[in-house]
Amino acid sequence: MKISAITQATLAMALLCLMDPLVKSLAARYPVMEIAFFRFAGGLLISVLLGLCFRPAWPDNKSFIINGSRSILVAVSVVALFYSLKFLPVATAVAVSFISPVVIVILAVLVLGEDLTRRIICSLLLGVSGLIMILGDSILNAESTPSSWIGVAAGIISAVTYAVSMIILRSRATRDPIVTIIIFQNLTPTLLLLIPCLFLGWITPDFKDLLIFLCIGFLGASGHFFLAQAFSRENASKLAPVEYTALVWGGVYGFFFFDEWPHVVTIIGAASILLGVIILNQKGPELSPVNQESSD
Repeated sequence: MKISAITQATLAMALLCLMDPLVKSLAARYPVMEIAFFRFAGGLLISVLLGLCFRPAWPDNKSFIINGSRSILVAVSVVALFYSLKFLPVATAVAVSFISPVVIVILAVLVLGEDLTRRIICSLLLGVSGLIMILGDSILNAESTPSSWIGVAAGIISAVTYAVSMIILRSRATRDPIVTIIIFQNLTPTLLLLIPCLFLGWITPDFKDLLIFLCIGFLGASGHFFLAQAFSRENASKLAPVEYTALVWGGVYGFFFFDEWPHVVTIIGAASILLGVIILNQKGPELSPVNQESSD
């Protein structure tokens, strides 16, 4: 049975968010740059194996330039997210970074010319409501410290660069093989981060931590593989609200890995997010595009 693009995107979020508690567990012992390097180096190993299996055609010059530029944005987004995870609880760091669905929808309408339906708006509003509840319950209350606001700033940078990279992904996912996109996404950041991580406090990992680094790379590569598959099949504006499920995954993983108990407000916010995704995934005719109605 063929699964929907929204289900693929939800699975991608589950895999990518599982990476976050592993990163947080390493952040107390390793520099962020080194963690990011191993994340992409491990992902590069997985993507090269995929390339050997699928053998995509050699990319043309335009593909080199666009995918190479996008991979730089991905590197910035991941490094900023890891800094955010270093200073914030897992669920809060994910919550801050996921202002990106709003940016994705705006860019998808303005840049890609996608339709904005009432269903998408409803799902997006429920996601934003859940985000505000979670943020209000954490950052703006007892957890507010100078370091937490550094984490917030890093999360915002991660969100914006991630959103732009997803718009580029949507434009290329129907033109380039998915494996090619994944290879670029891991190769360029690996090369970019190699020198900084070697000269900014390199710590040689032991065997156990090396396995964790490899696991992080696998989760990152497989998560982005499913995400690229989803974006090759569905509009970016429709998939954007699915990003909010990361808030739910972040809360679940934070509880199981770090005993970070979610507050009642956080649970209500997560429920709002899930409701939005359920509405988005409903079968049946789409409601009229808002941008089309306004032009009639």
